[in-house]
Amino acid sequence: MEMRDIFIQLVKNLNYSHIIKPLLRREAFVMKVDSGDSSFYLELKNGVFSVLPEADGHTILIKGSHKSLESVLVGRVLLRRAKKEKDVEVFSSLRKLLLLESILHLVNINEHDMCKSCP
Repeated sequence: MEMRDIFIQLVKNLNYSHIIKPLLRREAFVMKVDSGDSSFYLELKNGVFSVLPEADGHTILIKGSHKSLESVLVGRVLLRRAKKEKDVEVFSSLRKLLLLESILHLVNINEHDMCKSCP
C-alpha cells in the first residue's frame, strides 16, 4: 500500500472516530512522517485532523522505512516498540510520543469494524 494512501486513510479514520475526538479538543500539533522517499504532514487543530502539503515546522517527527512506518500507522506495531527496536526514529516530547501512540492504537485502521455504535 502506498504511504500516501495509508496516511489519507489514517486521517479519515481519525476524523471519524467518536472515541478520539473528545480526548483531543485542546491538543494541537503538526507531525511530519518521513520515509526517506516522501514526507507527509498531519495537523491536529481544533479537534480536526488534516493532511498538509507542507508545513513551516513540526512538533513531532517520525522517520523510518516505508515498511516500518506502515506497520506503526496501521497499528501492527506500537510506536514505542518500533522506536525501541530502532525501526523508526521519533523526535518529540515523551508526552507527545505517548499521546501519538494512544491515538494510533485507538484508531487502528484494521479494527474499524469493531465499534458497534458506528454507522
